[in-house]
Amino acid sequence: NDPVYLDSPTQKSIFVSSMNKILTDYGDKFDGIDIDLEGLSIKQFAGSWTMTAPVIQQQYLIDGIKQILTDYKTRTGKKLLLTMAPETYYVQGGLSSGQISGAGGAGYLPIIEALKDDIDMLHCQLYNAYSNIAIDGKEYKEGTGDFLVAMTETVIKGFTVLNGKGVFSGLPADRVGIGLPACSGAGYVTPDIVCQAIKYIRGAISKPVNWKYTLTKPYPEMTCVMTWNVNDDAKCSNTFASINSCAFLGVGIQENNESNSFNIYPNPAVDRLTMETTTNTPMFICITNVLGKVVLEKQFTQIKTEIDISLLPTGIYIIHANNFAQKFIKQ
Repeated sequence: NDPVYLDSPTQKSIFVSSMNKILTDYGDKFDGIDIDLEGLSIKQFAGSWTMTAPVIQQQYLIDGIKQILTDYKTRTGKKLLLTMAPETYYVQGGLSSGQISGAGGAGYLPIIEALKDDIDMLHCQLYNAYSNIAIDGKEYKEGTGDFLVAMTETVIKGFTVLNGKGVFSGLPADRVGIGLPACSGAGYVTPDIVCQAIKYIRGAISKPVNWKYTLTKPYPEMTCVMTWNVNDDAKCSNTFASINSCAFLGVGIQENNESNSFNIYPNPAVDRLTMETTTNTPMFICITNVLGKVVLEKQFTQIKTEIDISLLPTGIYIIHANNFAQKFIKQ
């Protein structure tokens, strides 16, 4: 109901200054922005854009985002996280003649291309999409493992956009995420199928039986996943089925939250995390954040040990030990 139009230098300046004000008013405790344009905000891009010549509204958005990133880096010395949550129509839709000729077309593509070196995670909304063409030229329906795999590799590898609009060069796999509804609705996929899809993408398993899309190669570096939303995940199943699935606990690694051979406490933890095991086998501990980045490593040779996590920022982490993984919260 309140579309974002950056169609003049003045509007671009207002966008930059208002975003900078939000960040500075909270002492730069926000560490990222997510670009999620839909409806009228995307329709403004309809028309003559190409991958190398964005329309003025696209260019002002690109320039404004770059300025916000630069200003944050100047103030804090850190990179501001940049993520995007485009609908499938506005990205993979560049391969479907009907979609690219519609309002807005695949209008996210030149924006993604121009900012590809700054994007930390692109999590396309693989729902409310009905069906879409993948890079193999075939159509896949939402709500299936094939759709997740096909749409993900399409973004990673890139493609020639229809209607002579140029080439989208794709994004590195470690910056591409799967975005799904947590429960019910158009495009919902059960957690077990999501896990199969991600494991297949990462090369942890071969293509599941009866699946049609064949990956050109595995992408073990792919570590991103988004769900909409946590409230629904609790409301629909009362078990947080999506959040507690392998997609969030470490894909390709055996979840072992209830095993007596591997236990961590307290959880949540503040400064120290105690880890216990019933085996004397030496373990190598690796703690990653939710984006898969390693934040702490430790050799574990005792049945019980304490891990100093006082320097870790608050958030959700995954502790990996041999073939096991467990999620914990740092307060």
